[in-house]
Amino acid sequence: MWPRIVADALDIAPHPPPLRGVDIACDASLWQIASRQAWRPSEHEGAPPAWLRAHQVPSWRRSVAALQVYGGAILAEPVGAGKTWIALAVASALGGRATVVAPAVLLPQWQAAAAGLCLRVEWHSLERCSRGVPPPDSGGIAIVDEAHRLRHLGTRRAVVVADWLARRPALLLTATPIVNRRADLLALLQLVVGDGTLRHDGVPSLETLASADMPPPALRRLVVRTMSETSGTPLVTRRFPISPEEHQRAGRAAEGIASLRLATTAGTRRLLHGVLADAAASSDAAWQAALQRSDALVQQASEAGGLSREMLRRFAGSACDQGVLWALVAPEAQDRPVLLPTEDLPTLRALRAVPTADEHWLAEVNLLLADHAVTVLFCRHRATAHLLRRHLGDAVAWVTGHEAGLGPHRAPRHQVLAAFGPRRTEWRVRHALPTVLIATDVAAEGLDLQAASRLVHLDLPWTAMRRDQRNGRVRRPGQAAEVVDIIERHPPPALERLLRLGWRIRTKATIADRWLDAMQHGTDQLMVAATHETATRDVERLWLVRIGHGATPRGTILVASGRGTTWVPTAGEVTPMLARSVATPRVARPVDHETTGRDVLAAAHRALAVPSLFPALSARIQRLARRVGHRRDMAGLVALDGLLAHLHVPGPLGLRRELERLRHAPDAELLAHRLPKRVQLGPPVARIIASVMVDGGRSPLRSRHDQLLDRALRPRRDAD
Repeated sequence: MWPRIVADALDIAPHPPPLRGVDIACDASLWQIASRQAWRPSEHEGAPPAWLRAHQVPSWRRSVAALQVYGGAILAEPVGAGKTWIALAVASALGGRATVVAPAVLLPQWQAAAAGLCLRVEWHSLERCSRGVPPPDSGGIAIVDEAHRLRHLGTRRAVVVADWLARRPALLLTATPIVNRRADLLALLQLVVGDGTLRHDGVPSLETLASADMPPPALRRLVVRTMSETSGTPLVTRRFPISPEEHQRAGRAAEGIASLRLATTAGTRRLLHGVLADAAASSDAAWQAALQRSDALVQQASEAGGLSREMLRRFAGSACDQGVLWALVAPEAQDRPVLLPTEDLPTLRALRAVPTADEHWLAEVNLLLADHAVTVLFCRHRATAHLLRRHLGDAVAWVTGHEAGLGPHRAPRHQVLAAFGPRRTEWRVRHALPTVLIATDVAAEGLDLQAASRLVHLDLPWTAMRRDQRNGRVRRPGQAAEVVDIIERHPPPALERLLRLGWRIRTKATIADRWLDAMQHGTDQLMVAATHETATRDVERLWLVRIGHGATPRGTILVASGRGTTWVPTAGEVTPMLARSVATPRVARPVDHETTGRDVLAAAHRALAVPSLFPALSARIQRLARRVGHRRDMAGLVALDGLLAHLHVPGPLGLRRELERLRHAPDAELLAHRLPKRVQLGPPVARIIASVMVDGGRSPLRSRHDQLLDRALRPRRDAD
């Protein structure tokens, strides 16, 4: 029944490490110093490449250390910080090879940078991943630029990239890891690290942070942000003026939208109203194009017997994609069809017959550009961009999703953008340099447009992330202007009430700014209040326990003790405990190391226990290992041992998907399958590095005098 023990296969088992502890009792201020040091991210000690600037070196040190320890990290430095150069420096420190996955428009920029540094780099576009084509399986680290595009893990490109990242260390680059909600950042982390990566720091699961008010200090080990948004060229933001004629035009459009029924369900009706209002806020040209699409949509839905989600996506277009929660829109795709009322057709056609009135806001654009300062005009609607091209004449440059050009003539995109980049003075495509660039959001990410000193948001984006990405095109190293002028064109009040664009941007910016600021400056444990729980247990002391493997530190765990019990408190319990900590005595009372210290370290070890992710697969592998052991198939045992190790160490999303598939694979595939080798860290070693006394109300810290006084006054309080 059991395999025979072969002497050649035996090895000497090491003794379990002793529980060690040094009780360094301290007051609240010294505790904060100790906790800051305990959660300080690791830094690589090597010499940085010569091409890095001084402010980029800390990011490089932390990124290299994170990839060496955890196998993945997010480089979340602000726009214009030089993340391309930092990432290439990381690749140079980790072997000099890399595979870069980035939007197609950014690949020439990456290729030029890598060629100048003589690095071996493979290239792949995110657009090819969206078509289901995985990146090449080459060596070196993986670098994914504009990684916030992968925050929706159910999309095809996210699945393709996740499966590819499962077998290699990866560095994700994005200045805006939080677009709409905190879960965006956590989704990106799932692509490169396991859910329990920070369990050594008291965070059993990264998914629990989705409801956190503030991030735990340990998250800085995985998210690298050392620079501030205010470190670049100052921005001066002002509003685009709204003329009385613009108010009247917006009022007419709002009345027209209110007169349309558009759909029989509330969710679809809100979407259709939002698309029309968004187009009307941009220009009458975009408004007329949206009305024309609405007319066609009503007719198509009536002929098809209902509305599908794909029809809605084509109607809304990319301009409104950030403002729609598609999972809740068009339930007719699963349940019942939604019909669009055909009685809206006469109203739609009457609205289309109203003459356009864009000349008033175009006149304001003329006044703005009269000083000939180099300016970038951002639009979300292609119809508005075409209107501006016709209005401003042949001297303007333009870039849209499908094409680029100068005046009426098409031109390669890189030539057009070079006129507004760091080598503007070397531009020789035309005799006269263009001073105005009209761009849609295809130029909102990653590009260098620092030759422009003014940026105009003619259409406000749906998210603060997109706004910051646009501003970052001109606020980059090499910007010669002392101040960059930012002008925002807000919708008139009649349309703002329908769109609520200002509220959306402020709300999303608040969440992102709070978390990214914590990533930059670090958070004291006093600030961490991840949940709304309240401490209900009596606490006498809090312990700071360093977790390591041998001499290598891996994390820090908080342990609470009181009334003979020890446990690892939740983040919601930690804050009130520290608020009640005693600040006066340096050493409150001695601690019995043989009892209390051992209990504390045992509680820390219990917090590190990770159950098998796939218990059924684990049991199956162990049964298969017994059969393979009978045959003395050492190669098969090594393969099964590698699989078993991955089942007890949570990996990134792609690796979990691979293990999920192996659950139903035949035995032959299990024996032949090879997963990336995991570093064997050995059993964790816990060491107490500091402790602080807590006044829990009924703890032994209260003096005998206070207890007697409380007992004497209790009858009087009861009578009152």
